[in-house]
Amino acid sequence: AYAGQDGKRAGDRYDELLTSKITLQHAIASAQLQHPDGRVIKAELEQGKDAPYYEVDVVTPDKSVVEVRVDATDGKVIASDVQNRDARKDRQERKDAKERKDARERS
Repeated sequence: AYAGQDGKRAGDRYDELLTSKITLQHAIASAQLQHPDGRVIKAELEQGKDAPYYEVDVVTPDKSVVEVRVDATDGKVIASDVQNRDARKDRQERKDAKERKDARERS
């Protein structure tokens, strides 16, 4: 689980936490209900366009990584997508680029 490692200011993270109604543990439990044979390898709070959500990565027995998005306001699973290595790498690169851009804008 990660908190505040995305380059956002502490105040931004605090706002996300205030609007979330469920805990990280609840989000993980929701993801595990979707993939009971899987193992959670990462979970973090993200800010969507409209509302915060938890992104929970689950490794399945066949070694696939499933990204489960859990609504941070009600705990419902809103998306579940199988990720391949290239997709995960691309997503991380886009996220890193956005974080660098946001950091430059704050400077």
